[in-house]
Formats: sequence, C-alpha cells, structure tokens
Amino acid sequence: MMHKDLAKGTELDFTLTLPTEITRGTEVFVRAHGRVVRVDKREDDGHETIGIAAIIERYDIIRGEGSHI
Repeated sequence: MMHKDLAKGTELDFTLTLPTEITRGTEVFVRAHGRVVRVDKREDDGHETIGIAAIIERYDIIRGEGSHI
C-alpha cells in the first residue's frame, strides 16, 4: 500500500518492536490490526510528508525466548 492510499477508515496491519531497553529481556513484537482515524499531509521544501493516527482494534504479543515480561 502506498502512503497516498491512506485515508480515514483504511484498515492497517502492522508490527511494533519493543526494544530490550523497555522489556528488560529480549525484543518483544506486537502484531496489530487497526484503522486510520486521522491523516495529516504536509509539504516541506517540495516534499510531501504524511502522518497518521490509528486506533488499534486487536493485537497479539509475540515474546522472544528468554523474555522476562
């Protein structure tokens, strides 16, 4: 999906990585599904940037071996 396809209501699947500094063990992955609730487009020096806000509707936590959380 191209960022230009992102619009309010678009469904997303994404993965977040929680680093060892936060988990105090191994990296933890959060696999999530959500939907876009806001899109902010800006132009800076001729380059378009885009920011989004999304609501997470469901998620799974995938812990690495040796995780202590």
